[in-house]
Amino acid sequence: MSLLRDSWLNFSRPLWEREVVGKLADHVAPVVEPNPHDQYLLEADAVQVFSFAAYGGMYTAIPTDITVGLGWDVLKFDSLGLSTPRGVTVSLINNTMAFDVDGVYTLALTGSILHDSVNFGREFLVRIWNVTDGSEPAHPFRVFTGRNADGTNIAVTGQFEITEASKGHDIRFEVGGTTSSYAAVNFDGELSVNNVGEWREPLPSDA
Repeated sequence: MSLLRDSWLNFSRPLWEREVVGKLADHVAPVVEPNPHDQYLLEADAVQVFSFAAYGGMYTAIPTDITVGLGWDVLKFDSLGLSTPRGVTVSLINNTMAFDVDGVYTLALTGSILHDSVNFGREFLVRIWNVTDGSEPAHPFRVFTGRNADGTNIAVTGQFEITEASKGHDIRFEVGGTTSSYAAVNFDGELSVNNVGEWREPLPSDA
């Protein structure tokens, strides 16, 4: 390896990236390839510091009726946000997403709720709900609306973790959790998720 390339590897990148790039650059395949190949070990190093591609989303083309109260009502979507999700199974029938790989994901929910009455204040929660095991993967988000407001805009961004145990579970968004029950005319919004964590699954076998 040339002095110029050594310098580039050593000084122009962060420490963790220099180590991985250096290993990949130094790898030379032997005449008789072992099984598993040495490259397999280098890939194992690399995936510990690089996130993988996973994304999906859905939105409401036609606003849907919801009721906000002590119980929880499902936020309903009728269209795919991305025509071809990756690593995420989207069900418009159930208004859910299921994640094929465990890891850390970022979600973004934007929407609006049009109220049926505008003369009193409101408070309610927005939560992620694991339909499969009945748990909350993240802490609920509280929304306040002042008096004489005919609608509420929602914008929620955050991270949540899909564990090995919850991989493939159906996840959805719900609103409610308030002691004052009231009707809302409709919900209109968009939900998207993407992976921001490292690869945690076993690497494909070279066999």
